[in-house]
Amino acid sequence: MHPEGERRYEEYYAKSIESYRQDICDPIKMRQDPTLAAGLLLCYTTMVSRSSWTVHLNGAFSLLRSGGWLVNPGGFASEVLTVLGIFDLPTHTIGRRTPSPCIWYNFCRFKRGIESISGIPYTLLDLLSMIEDPDIEDQLWAWTYVEVSTLAQQRMWNATRLAGIISAREYQAQRRSNTAKLMHPHHTTKGYISTGVLIQDIISTFEVIGSEASQESYEYVWNTLLFPLFIAASQARWLSEAQKTLIDKIWTKCFTYDGIMIKYYRAPLDLIHKLWEDNDRTAKQLAQARNVEISLF
Repeated sequence: MHPEGERRYEEYYAKSIESYRQDICDPIKMRQDPTLAAGLLLCYTTMVSRSSWTVHLNGAFSLLRSGGWLVNPGGFASEVLTVLGIFDLPTHTIGRRTPSPCIWYNFCRFKRGIESISGIPYTLLDLLSMIEDPDIEDQLWAWTYVEVSTLAQQRMWNATRLAGIISAREYQAQRRSNTAKLMHPHHTTKGYISTGVLIQDIISTFEVIGSEASQESYEYVWNTLLFPLFIAASQARWLSEAQKTLIDKIWTKCFTYDGIMIKYYRAPLDLIHKLWEDNDRTAKQLAQARNVEISLF
């Protein structure tokens, strides 16, 4: 975003909201592609600015539903539905303040290939959309890719899968306890690799990325980096001081941006640092206490 745009963000945001509301109240405009695009753009810009953005996600989805696009989505409406489905994944938003319509699970599953925006195979996205299912960890362990892929893609898909397994364990721990505390770091479930090993595998993947002579091979998987690194870094009870220091270095290496993107990537790192200081609370609890919604795209 241009510096002038950053300074006038609130002004532009208010005007955008007003214009969008006028369009969705118009029975003709609300069924046109530009209105769908405006809803998606509003969702994206608020997400990037680290504002409360899922209200716009739900609003854009409601527009698709009320316009009849969900019956047999095609063309641009299908593309919008896919993007909203990715944004709505339960694994990829920390501290969500609105109910999820489970877009991917209900409307986007059972495709084949690699989803172009996220860079993740459809079959893996399907599993992430079901992260609260009791047997999802077993399904994630069994998942394999069949798509023709580069070594960089394979590395990041595996890191995403491992982060999904950690997330699945968190959901199950929250179900078992009203305090949402994870099991003790030295306890491992019989038959499963410990969370500590999964964390180290993810960190090791990012070490490889950092040591690559060229970053060009990771150009098409860059959108997959934030989720696994955040999930690994958020497991404060499992991390050594050396791992925390390494995570900070990796974060600086992977997420160096200018302008508004500094805020986008700094917000989850600030949350991680707070988790390291106060590991009695989860990332979700800390985000909700701060009234922020952290997206991991």
